[in-house]
Amino acid sequence: MTRPRIAAFGSSRPDLPRGLYEEVRAMAQMLGEAGFDGLVGGHQGMMAAFSEGLTAGGGHVRGVTLSRFPTPPEHTLAEEVRARDFFERMRHLIEDADGWL
Repeated sequence: MTRPRIAAFGSSRPDLPRGLYEEVRAMAQMLGEAGFDGLVGGHQGMMAAFSEGLTAGGGHVRGVTLSRFPTPPEHTLAEEVRARDFFERMRHLIEDADGWL
């Protein structure tokens, strides 16, 4: 059976307040433990916090990155999909998910 997938939208800023980062990570871990997989933009900030937490909770995280971004994808991604442009990236994040945060 396929696990439901939650797409998380959030800031890619690496300088998030530590408390916010930890809250997002904890929530995502609970989602992973509850049987959800994830879909994120695949980079730093809130996307990384969600990916780390979901992975810690046993979830599979797919990152949809932009080929024009020079930064490497988040290290906890189980899978990376490279989108040609912002619109293709958003289409993946919206259409390939069962729910959104």
